[in-house]
Amino acid sequence: MKKQISIVLWILLYGTLQAQDSGHYFHFNAGGGWHNMSYNINNGTQQGKAGYTLNAAYSYFFSQQWGLQTGIGIQNFSAQSTLNFLSESLETDIDGDSYIFKTNFQNSLEKQNSFNIDIPLTGQYRHFFNKKVGLLATVGAKISIPLTTNYETTGGQFVTTGYYDSWNVELSEIPQHGFATFSNTFKGNYTLKPAYLAVIEIGGLFKMSEKLDLYAGAYFNYGLNNILTPYSKYIFQADGVYNGVLASNQTTELTPVSAGLKVGFYWKLKKAKIAPEMVSVIPDMQFIKQAPVPINTMVQAKLDTLAVLKPTDTIIVAKPIDSIKPIIEIVEKSIIPITQPRDTRVQEMEEAFNEAKQIATTVRINFAISSSRIGDSENEKVKALSEILNANPGMCLQIIGHTDNTGSYKTNLKYGLKRALAMKQKFILNGVSISQLKAKSKSYKFPLIPNTTVENRAKNRRVELTISKMKR
Repeated sequence: MKKQISIVLWILLYGTLQAQDSGHYFHFNAGGGWHNMSYNINNGTQQGKAGYTLNAAYSYFFSQQWGLQTGIGIQNFSAQSTLNFLSESLETDIDGDSYIFKTNFQNSLEKQNSFNIDIPLTGQYRHFFNKKVGLLATVGAKISIPLTTNYETTGGQFVTTGYYDSWNVELSEIPQHGFATFSNTFKGNYTLKPAYLAVIEIGGLFKMSEKLDLYAGAYFNYGLNNILTPYSKYIFQADGVYNGVLASNQTTELTPVSAGLKVGFYWKLKKAKIAPEMVSVIPDMQFIKQAPVPINTMVQAKLDTLAVLKPTDTIIVAKPIDSIKPIIEIVEKSIIPITQPRDTRVQEMEEAFNEAKQIATTVRINFAISSSRIGDSENEKVKALSEILNANPGMCLQIIGHTDNTGSYKTNLKYGLKRALAMKQKFILNGVSISQLKAKSKSYKFPLIPNTTVENRAKNRRVELTISKMKR
């Protein structure tokens, strides 16, 4: 039942994790403390001993606060038993006579040691109090697989005798018949089952650099199942075989427990992933080569007309992506002779400016959490606005990306810019010159409405368009 509860907790934890930021970390730590092979002994006492743990782990943080961790580690558990009792068993000697085989343990000490491989699955929560110091809590479970478990007698002695009831005599110090005083060392191995451990850790993070955090904390592991197979054997048999405490009738249940301190580091493997839809976005990195402007000799100064010259542009735009594959867009715009009077042209430009402002204020584009994907709902307005911008190179379009208040300011600044760049790309694809487009982010500083509900936050994840005139 405890195993099932642990699995359910993992699933619930995984389902609650959502974010606007992520991070991949490698974690290494070493620790030590009280590592007990906890068991009850029928005729004696038991105490835990010191142990150690070494771990290498991978953490994935779905957000600034929440993450999951798994990995591999080694851990040892130790215990020591002290025996002071008389053990008796009914035996038959080689002549067929029955006798009582007695073993009198006198401060007999036996130490057990288990070396385990640990595989954890835990949830993590972190909170930074400032730029340097933070808190990290880890809760979950691990499977601990015993590789070797051994024992060794380390002190005291036990004396064996044989009592023959038919003769009312007790034989001792006859080693050839197994009656002797034993103070020598016995060594051997035990077989234990895998252990399922509940895991709790809490510690502090100290930021050394952008990629490296030092960690120091305390840990507690508690066994959820019995890893011992019960035996009915005696610790020491009449045939001279020493079985040991854990393979005898002196104990039937063993659950490992450990607690201590550990230190280590978290190394950030890579930065947060850019959303897939942004692969096609062209950032504000371009190289513009402008050809000389040809002069229309047909335009006469004495005519009450104005020839508006538009340059022939050759624009090369490079996208800084891994497979650097420049997109070359060649836009050639010829001279446009305008024969309308100056006042008429100025009036038309003002009307176009007002129309562009009107369209820009009606564009409504919102985004899902952690997304910069733009749908097709506003394509007609984008097309109409692009046509006005193409016909009026003196106009400039400012695109501002906004977010809700989920996550840090720095993270939201990034997502706001990604959304603005995604919108900028739509206008570029409609032929608008890059020089007329400006993209920037305001993060969560200017919400449209308070970020008090899920619906309000959805409305604040948006882009806003502003039309202005270029300064001459």
